[in-house]
Amino acid sequence: MQTIDKLEGYTNQVRIWVVKCNSELIFIFKEADKFPEV
Repeated sequence: MQTIDKLEGYTNQVRIWVVKCNSELIFIFKEADKFPEV
């Protein structure tokens, strides 16, 4: 049963990491929109 707990904690960390990366990417794209196209 302990491995399931470990696995759940791992998937939660991955989910948090993915969400964090997504919001950072969205922010970068929003910032990039401010610059004129070359």
